[in-house]
Amino acid sequence: MATDAPTAPPHTPLLYLEMGGSNFFSERCQALLIQAKLSPDWFGSYSTVGKICSDAKAKCSRWDGATQAERDRGFTENPGPPATQTPLERPTTGDRYLNQCQSGHLVRDSNFREAGRSTDGLGRSARGDPCRNLVDGYREEQAPSVPMQGAAFNPQHEHGLHTRNENADSARQRERNLAEGRPEEEYPQEARQRDEDGRTQSYLDDHQEKWRTAEREALNQPPGVGSSSGAGAGGSATSAAGPGGAEGAGLGKVTAPNCAPGDVVEGSSAAECINSWRRKAEAQMKQDVVASIKKNKLDSTPLAQFPGKKEPPPPLQQQYQQHLNDEALAARRAHVIARRQLGADHPTTVAALRDRRTKMGEANLFRNAGCLARQGIRMRNSPPGSTTGRAR
Repeated sequence: MATDAPTAPPHTPLLYLEMGGSNFFSERCQALLIQAKLSPDWFGSYSTVGKICSDAKAKCSRWDGATQAERDRGFTENPGPPATQTPLERPTTGDRYLNQCQSGHLVRDSNFREAGRSTDGLGRSARGDPCRNLVDGYREEQAPSVPMQGAAFNPQHEHGLHTRNENADSARQRERNLAEGRPEEEYPQEARQRDEDGRTQSYLDDHQEKWRTAEREALNQPPGVGSSSGAGAGGSATSAAGPGGAEGAGLGKVTAPNCAPGDVVEGSSAAECINSWRRKAEAQMKQDVVASIKKNKLDSTPLAQFPGKKEPPPPLQQQYQQHLNDEALAARRAHVIARRQLGADHPTTVAALRDRRTKMGEANLFRNAGCLARQGIRMRNSPPGSTTGRAR
């Protein structure tokens, strides 16, 4: 008989998505990625890569905003008792590249879920709502990603060109579906992953052009020695010819992976390494949902003190969800009224906004956990669960 006990998690939960890439890419893959001007440690979940980009933006901003004297001595002085010093690191070419980047999904978000608005009734987009998933176990924030230069809507940018290729692949899939008599937007996993694999080399080719722009920016940045500590310190900001140059450019160096042998990502080209990692990371994202069934069931259980009404109908869980939704809507109304009457910066309005976000978060957490628990059970009891996405 099936139970609620989760299947065994991977050796290290979310290894591919939350830990540095040099932990799991083979030494050959690390060398190939560095040669392609990609640090192995830039690969991760959508949220992890977003933080990598944000940290680089902050580093570049600190350097550009410092005085020449501060850049020369490698630190800024913070006034006030007691006086402190903050190290000031010179940005590498990698930092200058990341400064222009967004976190970019290597799996197209809209291929995994329905379009439109969320099912929560609170007005948010379906993006990020696992209750709108077509593919079980998909999580927007945990989906495999890599930094991509520029904006997704601009085809002149790295991110925009990748998006244009995604659009073209989805359009071709819709044409195949119509020709073969299948539902127009049906996107079987095999076809989706084939298209994802095919886009990688185009992304790598375009990346070389964007890297050269970052090299010029690093060469022309305000001069200074900077701190003697930190990534890339003391190395050339523009060279990436050899191991030392690559490290100085912020691309890292080749090290032995320290994950379990079965988790090592292999490949004979940079594109193969990326595709192998992306598939493993997607599988691990889904496996984490299976391993979290118990937690998600608890997170979607009404509080014991919630009075509710006798079941059926509606089920107690549905009653509690409506209760949370009503609280979120009331908090939204209170915030709108306070902002209109008192202004956005008034303490009462600020407190009302904080309460609105809290109540919205509670309602969404409860709903999302219930949906993910059901998806985890499907993947556990009928592997691999639902895998057919949407060609959009």
